[in-house]
Parts: sequence; C-alpha cells; structure tokens
Amino acid sequence: MLNDFRLTNPVNDCADLLDVSSDELTMSLDVADSVKSNGHRNGTGHPVSDMKAWLSAMVGNQDTSCLDRFHGTKGVVETLVAGIVQGVVSVVADLLRMVRNILAG
Repeated sequence: MLNDFRLTNPVNDCADLLDVSSDELTMSLDVADSVKSNGHRNGTGHPVSDMKAWLSAMVGNQDTSCLDRFHGTKGVVETLVAGIVQGVVSVVADLLRMVRNILAG
C-alpha cells in the first residue's frame, strides 16, 4: 500500500510536519518551564504570546498542511492519518485554549 507514490509522499510530508510540531511543542514547554523557574526565557520575551504562536502553528501544520497532502487519495491510509491528526489537533487545541485563557485573565 505504501509503495504507492501518491501515498508515500503525503505520509513522509506529514511525518516531517509532525517533527516540526514536536519542536514547536518543545519550545512551548521550555518557555513554560523557564517562566516557572524564573530562568532564561526563549522567544520574544512574552512567553504566553510565544506559546500561543507556537501552538497555533502546530494546529495549522497538522490540521491543514498535513491533511491537504492526502487530497484525492481516498483510502485507509488517509482515514488513519486523519484520525491521528485530529487527535493531535484536539490535544493542542485544548492547550491553546488554556494559553488564551491566561492571556485573557
């Protein structure tokens, strides 16, 4: 099934985007840790805004960019990846809501 060029490229692209998203999550967690410990802050100096930007980018990477790669393939792999991506997006969206609440509060 993954010998199909129409599927291997989207799967590889999504894996790359997931790696980028992992880096963005790491940056968000590093900022949260540095604020908690009053340590060195990465980013712009506005940690909550930085976390909001990185988490928003994660949602965009997975929800649109990754799934768009499968447009027109219709099959088991697309359905499987869509389910995984929706799980990731759901968790990150929850985190993003928490960050937005911090900004609003």
